[in-house]
Amino acid sequence: MELLTLIGKASCLLNIVKIKQGVVMIHKDLLEILACPQCKGPVKLKDEDGLVCEKCMLLYEIKDDIPIMLIDKAKKLE
Repeated sequence: MELLTLIGKASCLLNIVKIKQGVVMIHKDLLEILACPQCKGPVKLKDEDGLVCEKCMLLYEIKDDIPIMLIDKAKKLE
C-alpha cells in the first residue's frame, strides 16, 4: 500500500508544473520544497526560463513540465 501511495504522490507532483499561455506555473507547494542541489538554498521561478538559485547564480531549466534539478545541467547566470 505504501508503494502505491508514493507512486500517486510522485504522479501528482509531475502534474503540478503547468504551462499556461507560454508561462510556466509551478504550484506553491512544490516550489516550497524544491532546493538548489548545490547549496541547498531556495530557488525562485523566473518566468518561463526555469528556477533560479540567486546564491549560486544557477538557472535550472524546466523541460517537458519537469524541473531539471541537476547541477551539471544548470546554466550559469551572470
